[in-house]
Amino acid sequence: MSTVGSMSKELEEVARLELGETPEVKQQALKRLRELLSGEPLLKWPSDDAFLVKFLRARKYNVERACDTIKKYFTCRRENPDIFEGLTPATFPFDVACRQQQLFTVSRKKDSKGRVVFLINAGVWDGKAVSATEFFKVDVVHVEHMLLDEEAQIKGFVAVFNLKGLGVPHLALYTPSNLRKLCTCSEKMRELLPDDLIPEEYGGSLERYDYDDIKRELESETKLFEDLNRLRLLQSIDKFYVQSSRGSPGGEL
Repeated sequence: MSTVGSMSKELEEVARLELGETPEVKQQALKRLRELLSGEPLLKWPSDDAFLVKFLRARKYNVERACDTIKKYFTCRRENPDIFEGLTPATFPFDVACRQQQLFTVSRKKDSKGRVVFLINAGVWDGKAVSATEFFKVDVVHVEHMLLDEEAQIKGFVAVFNLKGLGVPHLALYTPSNLRKLCTCSEKMRELLPDDLIPEEYGGSLERYDYDDIKRELESETKLFEDLNRLRLLQSIDKFYVQSSRGSPGGEL
């Protein structure tokens, strides 16, 4: 996993070409982003480079959009306490959701473009064992974990949904026609991935997934989640207050 300041020359070049990132651009953007966030008295935000750079890269160094995204991020956390309040790697059902049901995993290998590959086995979901809220928690913890990797921040990631076995009880709001289309498209996406990216338990040829290893990694990052529980939006921000530099309400998250 790449850490801040330890990127390879190849990754630095990708960041320059794809995001316009250079040491000078990064430092200027960090300074401006801190200035904007300092003007938000309702927001308690992490001030370290690693946290802020994630959002700058997500918005290709558009500082105003990065600032809006951070505010939306904490607004989302505040408005969904059932998912985020007290969330740490120890407070979601890892063993049941990941080891037993194998709902969510991350390939040991990255794809041909160096992207992280998430595998979501939605068709085997047992709602009695893992609630929808717990399913969301599983997703959030894994995504937060992978976004600590600078290569994932720069090159992105791919999510593959295995919908075999998914039925109307899982997606009651979908029409049968839409559900069939969704399943067909997802199955075709799986066929495009080489078997050596997929663990044996998911029908591929890659060695079986080491759940003990990822559990140790998640637990080692407990402080990150404890910090996020401490840093929050103090009260609701009106949607017209979360604006871009053009004065219009913020765009997509």
